[in-house]
Amino acid sequence: MKRAPVRAPRALPALPRTVLGLDLSLTATGVAVVTAQGKLAATETLTSKLRGAERLRDLCDRIAKVIALYEPDDVVAEYYGIDRTRSSSVQTVWLHGAVHLALHAKSMQVLYIAPSTLKKWMTGRGAKVEKPEMVAAIKRSYGFAVRDHNAAEAAGLAVLGLERARHVNGLESIRGRAFTEYEKGAMVGWQRAFR
Repeated sequence: MKRAPVRAPRALPALPRTVLGLDLSLTATGVAVVTAQGKLAATETLTSKLRGAERLRDLCDRIAKVIALYEPDDVVAEYYGIDRTRSSSVQTVWLHGAVHLALHAKSMQVLYIAPSTLKKWMTGRGAKVEKPEMVAAIKRSYGFAVRDHNAAEAAGLAVLGLERARHVNGLESIRGRAFTEYEKGAMVGWQRAFR
């Protein structure tokens, strides 16, 4: 009688040491880095007085400096919506594309999360969340003191990337409790771009 070969269990992906959150915007890009222990390592809101392609290059270069300094294992960005009547929406898509290409050149993938998902995770509501509510929610839920809603959303995105990695590895939330059914379901839909 033949014995079936014994297969080693599939290894779980390693927990990231750091996660970079990006709330990409032409006027105020939120950037945050969160460690594997759930600590806020850095947060910043990037603004640029430049216009057009120069602004895109400036923001990409400044994000690249954050990446070089903190060497994140994962990158999480807010998924964007398009308003075809506004030229700024097209430029926002260009910004996402420019950042995505810069990250791809460094062999980094981006996990995209919808704005409503981030807001619901942090506040319990997915719509009509005011900007100060996000700052308060990130402080209440994770203890992060940030200056503005751009930094708060970037920190929230980084945290969600870390939470997803913890869930995949069978760990509880960094808040010290089991994930809710909503949270488990939400994480299934988060997509990496251009896999």
